[in-house]
Amino acid sequence: MIELGKKQFSLNKEVAKEAAAVADILVVVGETNKRALKTGAGEAKKKNLRIIYLKKDESLDEGLTAYLKPPTVILLENELPDHYF
Repeated sequence: MIELGKKQFSLNKEVAKEAAAVADILVVVGETNKRALKTGAGEAKKKNLRIIYLKKDESLDEGLTAYLKPPTVILLENELPDHYF
């Protein structure tokens, strides 16, 4: 989530915390909200949660293929769309 002013960090942190409570893997693409998402996921204190960090230009196919085994739940937090820049 972007363009939220002072609320951007806290709202992204809260979303990550909620997602981490039910997800097996969180995938964060890019740097924009990386710190907030990492912080929120950590607050969930889920032992088996895996967080994968990908660069904005990194292929999702290559970065995620090894983890796509049912019943895995993946939350993909994608960085900003290209038209944002």
